[in-house]
Amino acid sequence: MAKNTHKLRTFYDGCELTLRFAGDTAHFELWIPGEEDQEPLATIPAIGGELEWAPTAADLLEHYDEGREYAGIIRSIVENYAALQGDRRRYQFYKNWNVWDRRLC
Repeated sequence: MAKNTHKLRTFYDGCELTLRFAGDTAHFELWIPGEEDQEPLATIPAIGGELEWAPTAADLLEHYDEGREYAGIIRSIVENYAALQGDRRRYQFYKNWNVWDRRLC
């Protein structure tokens, strides 16, 4: 996992949803155990802009979600991040509450 990658959620089977910043762009990725590379899910500028789902995200989430609730959880985390105002890099994800907040950062 890259140095500037933040683990947002680890699922019971070891898969991890991560957020990585490359310049002024946020990248959401899914790390699957046994896979060499992460699967890109979505990108969004850190300030303003619109959420852009990766072309493979729908297929990946549909296939990956068979018998699980991952797609809904992932979609909620990513879309809530996209709804944040101002510089999104100033927010931190709190796993226990499943919320983005910057007051505690």
